[in-house]
Amino acid sequence: MASAERRPRVRRETIPGFLGHSAILLASCVADVCRAIEDLARQGLGQRAFISRAALHVRQSVPFDVCSWLTYDPDVVLPTNGYDTGETKTFEVRLRYCANEQLEEDVHKFRDLALAVVPVGVQDRTRQSAQGASRRFRELLEPGGMAAELRAALVVDGGCWGSLTLERSRGGPSFSPAEVRAVADISTALAVGLARASFARPAAVADVPDGPGVLVVDAHGGIVSASEAAAGWLDVLRGTVIGPQSAVPVPVVAVAARTRAVGQTRLRVRTGDGHWLTLH
Repeated sequence: MASAERRPRVRRETIPGFLGHSAILLASCVADVCRAIEDLARQGLGQRAFISRAALHVRQSVPFDVCSWLTYDPDVVLPTNGYDTGETKTFEVRLRYCANEQLEEDVHKFRDLALAVVPVGVQDRTRQSAQGASRRFRELLEPGGMAAELRAALVVDGGCWGSLTLERSRGGPSFSPAEVRAVADISTALAVGLARASFARPAAVADVPDGPGVLVVDAHGGIVSASEAAAGWLDVLRGTVIGPQSAVPVPVVAVAARTRAVGQTRLRVRTGDGHWLTLH
């Protein structure tokens, strides 16, 4: 008769009082989450399916109130798609986040995290004095009821394929060093999944507009005018966007912010039906 296997000891850290439950981080749990994400990456999923399923695994190791994902064109490190769980960000708020990322000095920029040994950063009220006042924290996170932010760049083989932002509301704990390690441990697996999902087999090809389009966006993020082709391409992009359908898709927000900052900007976006668009 086979003897019963002895269960390995696991290290656990507990954060009490987080929204009525404890966030228990187990070393074995993080390893399980990483393996589950690696399995997802091998399934040939598109971005929508991969992110939706991966978010469930991330929550197993690091609880959050709001989770935001961006996928990137690694050549220019600009977002091509976005996904929110929890609070839905308006176009104006997305534009403000893009402006902060592209134009303003702040802590834990995704470009900086992508070059860091540990591509994860945390900020909260306690860290404000130590890290320097963060405009993003003061003008976007706190007014939105958030008290802590964890940001991670998702990098593999030197390419940044996306980013992950976890937020916690006022009244809960900040993110612990163990949770930072947990996200760092799974970040490469997430990056591999996003990279593969960017080239997944497309769905059936749909009708697409004929030729380039011209779109005019004002300083407040509103659409001033759109040619017939541009309106058609907007519909294609809206069908590609993950999460809530916004008036202006994430890649348009990103190009608008970068263009306002430095002038001419180009961004490649792959739609759900396999077409590649160049926004500029």
